[in-house]
Amino acid sequence: MTDLLLIRHGETRWNTEKRFQGTADSPLTEQGERQAWLLAERIASLEPEALYSSDLGRAASTAGIIGAACDLQATPDTRLRERNVGILTGLTFEVIRDDHAHIWKQYFDHDYIIPDGESLRSVVDRGESFLDYLTQAHPNGLVVAVSHGAIISALLRKLLHIPADAPRSFSLFNCALNRLEYKGGSWKLTLLGDVSHLEAETAVFDEVQ
Repeated sequence: MTDLLLIRHGETRWNTEKRFQGTADSPLTEQGERQAWLLAERIASLEPEALYSSDLGRAASTAGIIGAACDLQATPDTRLRERNVGILTGLTFEVIRDDHAHIWKQYFDHDYIIPDGESLRSVVDRGESFLDYLTQAHPNGLVVAVSHGAIISALLRKLLHIPADAPRSFSLFNCALNRLEYKGGSWKLTLLGDVSHLEAETAVFDEVQ
């Protein structure tokens, strides 16, 4: 059985400003670093055998903290990158809604390619490619992967058979613990959005994706 802890990075400056980050970057806030350390302490007790991360800075920084606690070196993997939101990068939801309504209307269409960006189909395809790789590389191990809100959301929607354009009924908080198991030829979600390690003071922004 492949056991996967799928993690969204810690809080960033742009998270607090409610800006779409995409493949651009914003540093972790002090809160984000604290979230990562609290999560790392929890994960270390589970003794994972491998650690993977998106190559984007905010995920790599989060993975670096987890790696320090688990005595693991994070392996960067571009398949774990956030969705490239193209011309929406750095914009707030309000600006996107008001000034780019024609794009927002199609944002969750599976095949819609954001100008200068990518489609949800592309995001899901590379995410599934990574999951397929894990089943071969770690058929009987616990693995940690640090990624981003939109790709995690897209993968979970596919896994749970939720349409891409349906209102999201689950939260993807920074440094929450999501757990998936591959057994009997399919992935199953066994834990979603667990933030018990973060304490009440670590309220975080839940991205729209």
